[in-house]
Amino acid sequence: MKVFYYNSETAEEIPSEHPVEMSLAEASRIFSSLVRAESFLGILLSEQNVLQIYLESGGDTHLEVLDESKRETLSATVNTPIAEAAIEAAFSGLDVESELGMFFLKWRRANFPET
Repeated sequence: MKVFYYNSETAEEIPSEHPVEMSLAEASRIFSSLVRAESFLGILLSEQNVLQIYLESGGDTHLEVLDESKRETLSATVNTPIAEAAIEAAFSGLDVESELGMFFLKWRRANFPET
């Protein structure tokens, strides 16, 4: 799958404008190396959908599925094992929201801001 990321500790990045093909193992390794706030990992699920996982100040991990066709986001605050499960679901071609259903997440829906 195509992946982009930014590691705020090392300044290493693959910009979202130029994602690269990666294996699940590579993406998992990159995610585990992200330890500082403002770091993130993005996975292109399709031409219209993107999974983004980013670290926030205070230690929270934020998971977000962007749906450009509906112009909306679906987001939740998660822990590391749930973020890893989302990455595995994405690489398996599964629906991330459905696959994370067992964790009873409090999903928030929001529309993209008008530009």
